[in-house]
Amino acid sequence: MEERGEFAFLEGARGGKGLHHGRAGPSGVLAGGLDALRRGEPRADEHDTDLAGHVGMVARNRGGVNNAGLGGGTGGRNVLCTPAVTATCHDAVDPSSRVYLDWNAGAPLRPEVRAALVDLVQTMGPGNPSSIHGEGRAARSLVERARRQVAEAVGAFPLDVVWTSGGTEANALAILGTLGAASGPVDVAFDPLAHPSVLETLREAEARGRARLVRLPLASDGRIDLAQAEAMLARARPAFVTVSLASHELGVVQDTATLSTLARAAVPEAVVHVDAVAAFGKVPVDVAGTGADLMSLSSHKIGGPPGAGALVVRRGLRLDPPIRGGGQERGIRPGTEPVLAIAGFGIAAERGACELGETAERLARLHAHARAELSSLAGVRIHGAREASTHDTLLVECEGAEGQLVVMALDLEGFAVSRGAACSSGTATEVAALLATGHGKVAARQAIRVSFGPDTTTAELDAFARALERVLSRIRGAHARSEAAPAREVRP
Repeated sequence: MEERGEFAFLEGARGGKGLHHGRAGPSGVLAGGLDALRRGEPRADEHDTDLAGHVGMVARNRGGVNNAGLGGGTGGRNVLCTPAVTATCHDAVDPSSRVYLDWNAGAPLRPEVRAALVDLVQTMGPGNPSSIHGEGRAARSLVERARRQVAEAVGAFPLDVVWTSGGTEANALAILGTLGAASGPVDVAFDPLAHPSVLETLREAEARGRARLVRLPLASDGRIDLAQAEAMLARARPAFVTVSLASHELGVVQDTATLSTLARAAVPEAVVHVDAVAAFGKVPVDVAGTGADLMSLSSHKIGGPPGAGALVVRRGLRLDPPIRGGGQERGIRPGTEPVLAIAGFGIAAERGACELGETAERLARLHAHARAELSSLAGVRIHGAREASTHDTLLVECEGAEGQLVVMALDLEGFAVSRGAACSSGTATEVAALLATGHGKVAARQAIRVSFGPDTTTAELDAFARALERVLSRIRGAHARSEAAPAREVRP
């Protein structure tokens, strides 16, 4: 057997073995030793465990977890090692030496939220919000205050806010609840740039015969083509339309108000779901203004704690809840509410709404600066609309370099970026937004997502641009030398 490239997959999870003698792909190199990466030289005989954690998933997917680093190999068997229970994060990074540019995956906890949660942990009683005794009423008070805070932030009535565990569940509840309330299969028009929690839920519903799907038409910059959409909606007459207010990968903001008007012109009783998770806290979000019957929100994307989200449900709209077991949240979402997470969500929503104007202005300046810096780099292309944008996201295509390797190399340089949605970043090899907008698989494999927030500085963005330039130079140089090297036989 002959191999053209001499790059080797690194060792997997610490102590485990990965795949060796990996092939160098046409648009970059998917693996290589850390030393080789730093020098830009291909290596087949050395494997650096510093980078092992990034590719440990690959090793685990090829024959189970090897816990040799935790007390010996297990022959591919999964072993639960619990020497002690501790709150310490042993793999924690020093934030002072890092630049965080993955805000779309999760925003840093707001200081005022952190302070409030610390206080609540110390003072909150054990009450269940559904209990009628004093402890329960105290917990219920926190939940209802947060409900008012979130409702006011998006122009909704408090009773319309239904708590969920996050944006993914809110999306699933909107889709499955609407389809479940229908007497038969539902015609659904969907946004091709939607989050995986929307797309995968819809595909499953279609496979089960509960939905018939039709794509909303997109322009090359990711915006919905409203002229084509009008004709499509009139022809397909979907009873349910789901659209992202902002793309989590491109940052493109959609005109959901016009789209909802077009949908109801075709089907007056059409239900419109707006996923506002990627837009909330960055651009004005108003339930009535977007034309939404259902709106998804998430806490940890706006500086609140993870574990809380919300689905705003228009009063009078009937949903069939996909889970049963309790009367919480008007019976739409049974289960005990996570009081601490919800309380933090409310504070983050309130503060974010107060600071929205200032935040939007700062993000616009940072976006323009970062776009100019990155566009000046050789072989780098920025995708997405310039103006109809959340101004916090850049989808960067890096010619001649596999996106996953670029992400790992930048991590070693101290910069946290991603490929796209964190929910699927460990499995996706191509950025879905570029496929959906017709840019092809090569571009989709070479893309990385850079997302920032109001705490990001221009100095950090400048440093990132220089780091990306260095990383791309090394990867492209290593790939060129690999292609020029004579083929060699790899023994099994």
